[in-house]
Amino acid sequence: MPLPLPLASLLAALSQRKGSLLIGTLLTSVFAKIRSRDSSDGSPSPEEDPRLSASLASVVDARSPWTAATAQLVHFGADHLALNLVALWQLSPCEARGGGSTGSFLLTSAQLLTLSGFFFVGGLFVAARRFGVARAEATRAVGYSAVLFGWMSLQAAEAGPHAAFRLFGLLKLPALFSPLLLIFATSIVLPNASLAGHLAGYFAGLVVALGGIDWLTPGLAATLTLWMGAAALFRRKTAEAEAAAAADPESGLLGSASPSAAASSPRIVL
Repeated sequence: MPLPLPLASLLAALSQRKGSLLIGTLLTSVFAKIRSRDSSDGSPSPEEDPRLSASLASVVDARSPWTAATAQLVHFGADHLALNLVALWQLSPCEARGGGSTGSFLLTSAQLLTLSGFFFVGGLFVAARRFGVARAEATRAVGYSAVLFGWMSLQAAEAGPHAAFRLFGLLKLPALFSPLLLIFATSIVLPNASLAGHLAGYFAGLVVALGGIDWLTPGLAATLTLWMGAAALFRRKTAEAEAAAAADPESGLLGSASPSAAASSPRIVL
């Protein structure tokens, strides 16, 4: 018995979007895991936990560079997650870009994730530590939208220099301007959106389009992931030991407040 047409169409669409389905499942699982955490034992809520978001304190001061990447898999609100999942589904036809496979789509997504995190934290570092911008020092960001904007700019760059679109059907602009306009429009409509994070994703897409990160092969990506995982586990165990020593009055050790702890109201952007 043949399947109903709507169900058959849905299954066909899902079979062509395996990479997007895997990423969406990962994002949803991370969100469910975070929201299920028990804060009754005095542990910080997800929004208050600096380890979950990308910031100068969590990446640079804590010497945890992987946080710049893992924070992009975190969403604090169901509305934020749903918005990014819808955008991921809309962009999922790029899985077939250049006749590519699910593996190549996931590798490119990992490249965008890595680069956008590096650009975001690098931008905060320059703004806060070189120019003294207090807002950048207190900024914390989460969410997958930087990767999505990276895919938009990547597709626009691969469309060629002559590709264009018409703004409101009137003004003809290069295709590369389309993601930029969407980024600025998003920042206007959603004041809590991270302009710096979205721009980081945009420039990450341009770098990937130009082949600037082709050296990150699947084997190297897997090796780096394993090393970063080992480093994250070691760092976590060290932090737990330091926290236990700081809480023990007989240890003779006093905990010191980090720059993020000194900030009275960190600014979380999405």
